[in-house]
Amino acid sequence: MNRTRIIAISVAIVIVSSLFLVAFPYFYGPTTPPTGTSSTLEMKRVRYGQFGVETSAIQTSAVRLAMDLGYFQKEGLLLDYVGIQSSPLMLQAMAAGELDMVSIGTLEAALRLAATGALPHKIFLSFAPPGGGNTAIIVGRKEIASVQDLKGKTIAHGSPGDSIQILVKSFLRSSGMDPDKDVAWVALGAPPARVTALRAGKVDAITTTIQTWATIQDDQNLRVIVNSEAFGRFVTPYIGAYIVTQKLIDKDPDVVKRFTKAVIKVTRLFKENKTAWIDAIIIRRPEMTREQLSAIYDQLQWAVNGGINVEKFRESIEQSYGSPDLKGVPPISVSNYVTTEFVDAALKELGIYKDLDDPGRAIQGLAIQPVFYRKAGE
Repeated sequence: MNRTRIIAISVAIVIVSSLFLVAFPYFYGPTTPPTGTSSTLEMKRVRYGQFGVETSAIQTSAVRLAMDLGYFQKEGLLLDYVGIQSSPLMLQAMAAGELDMVSIGTLEAALRLAATGALPHKIFLSFAPPGGGNTAIIVGRKEIASVQDLKGKTIAHGSPGDSIQILVKSFLRSSGMDPDKDVAWVALGAPPARVTALRAGKVDAITTTIQTWATIQDDQNLRVIVNSEAFGRFVTPYIGAYIVTQKLIDKDPDVVKRFTKAVIKVTRLFKENKTAWIDAIIIRRPEMTREQLSAIYDQLQWAVNGGINVEKFRESIEQSYGSPDLKGVPPISVSNYVTTEFVDAALKELGIYKDLDDPGRAIQGLAIQPVFYRKAGE
């Protein structure tokens, strides 16, 4: 074999190997956390708020853990992270110009602000696919056998107008009860305070989530009155999303693109790798065991394609307008409230997972379609 032929073959091998390495992430997504910061990107800052302190809201843990694992830094983004105790407070902070982005549990309060022009903003990403994301439950004394038995009882919740209280009130209405007359509400803040009050007999039931139940389920005096599956059958197709001010979209859309890309990447890591999520979150939740976190993980759903299905959001918005909380609020169209711009840009680069988190639309310019989902360990 002559020298020219050897050189040509060697060059071809290098080119093919390079192409394989470039294509590999599109097929498999990120399976290990990134290291370092991209030296080619100008670092940008964004002010972000979400419910709870640190990762008390496990369904939205991806953002906090993405910070810990370096995903935002790798995208050239610095997050000023703020934990806030209720959706109304987060929205107030956004309206006051103190936050650029937040994650919200239910749409009603944000819809009101968008529709009236009090806080121009858009939904640009979701932390769960359509029909997923609900982890809410009602826990009460063991003698309370059904939701109807809550009539005349006292229910503790986090703070006035928080997302779970809104959900529970809607659920009680659908069960033939008047949530403002048939039960008494008391705001007690974080889940540990509610659990303490329940165990002390000061309240009859509490609104909480599956992660709290995982830590108290051995208490024989308590039971789940309404589980997340029951709520899931009742709630609108979407129960949570990330929203961003129109001001930031207009001023620096690149920040939103970077945020979206980082969240989708870390979400894919956790969807593929249960152990990776447990290893990351147990550092933030040391009071929980690996077994408890494993059980919670099995009930979570991940928006591996960004979770923005416009038609499903249309259903959610239409159903939300049936709530008394939005009575008299002018209607807002889904096209004026939900943007696919940032998810689509990320998916064009990262590819799409088939048969998971259906975008509900064709995405023009997609790098490889479809990318097949690989289970952890395969």
